Amino acid sequence: MITHNPKSPLFRFDGDNDYADIPFKNELTPPNLTVELWVLQVEKYKYSAATLPLISTTERQELGYTLGEYNAATGLQMIFQVDTLTERYPLFVKTPLPLNVWTHFAGTYDQKSQISCFYMNGELLQTYNFTNTHYNPLQPQTPATSNILRLGGLVKKSKDGKNLVFCDFNGYMDEVRIWDVARTQQQIQETINQELTGKEPNLVGYWRFSNLSDNKVPDLTGKGLDGIIIKNENPVTPIPKTQTFEADISSQAGVNFTNTFAQEVSFKISASGTWKPASWGELTPGGWPGFEYQSQMKYPNNTSFALLVVDVETNMVLAELGSEITLVLKPSQTIAFVVNDVPISEGYTDGYKDNTGNISITCTALIP
Repeated sequence: MITHNPKSPLFRFDGDNDYADIPFKNELTPPNLTVELWVLQVEKYKYSAATLPLISTTERQELGYTLGEYNAATGLQMIFQVDTLTERYPLFVKTPLPLNVWTHFAGTYDQKSQISCFYMNGELLQTYNFTNTHYNPLQPQTPATSNILRLGGLVKKSKDGKNLVFCDFNGYMDEVRIWDVARTQQQIQETINQELTGKEPNLVGYWRFSNLSDNKVPDLTGKGLDGIIIKNENPVTPIPKTQTFEADISSQAGVNFTNTFAQEVSFKISASGTWKPASWGELTPGGWPGFEYQSQMKYPNNTSFALLVVDVETNMVLAELGSEITLVLKPSQTIAFVVNDVPISEGYTDGYKDNTGNISITCTALIP
């Protein structure tokens, strides 16, 4: 199965000029090239620029590469582009950057054959022979802010020479790798679900975004190509594993809970307390099975007055909280805790508004 499930909390790019810069060295733009990384986009890009770069050699675009999403007239599509002194050579793939699912991308370029390839989750989606590209990046002549590898965005020069920052990626990335060889599909597939040692042949740079400190992204090859997170307004802190909050027993919408981890997580969920709908006796979160007006309830196929767990996207009931349950949530999946009461309908008032009492909900992530 092709998937990514990080074992530690990851840095979150918040879509508001968060990015990581790696001081440029010539090794980062080899003539033969493979760029690969895992990406989880949490919120769609608002497109302040035509391209949402996930990884790019910025400002030196005439001698570098970009992998990201492109806002074309025909719709969003992925792009892997290599650039020479005189031309840009984009490889487009007519699929957008997925939302709320970990996806692996890889772009390759072989100088001898002049063939560029694009892979998604290890599958070859597009290939192209760029005849006479002459992609052969050179060592930068003088140190400058332009000589960087950027993760999560790019920089362009304005007409007055100032840097214009376009770093709107909202989500997570991990296992970023640069190789000085055009890897084959088999080679990409062999390591797609593996953490590397950093000592693999032809591996130029290797960065993970877990367990960061002082906003430093260490290069795990040991070659010193460490990155620095820029413009991060929020410190890198672990997400709390246990959260306790009150259910909203007076609302049809209930209260929402989202898996904010960058991975699929099992949550242990429990509820306690008592509450009372008007004209009926005191109840627990387990509700009232066999209630005579069951057909009038918001979810008539489930226990009356029970505290239900509902998937917000599909509006499907996932569980009842009469006792402790374990529920697996995907990254960014949102659930609602809703009391199964009588909603506003013809001939009935809103049964939610007259509820009294308190129900407390505890969600604990079952991760190390």
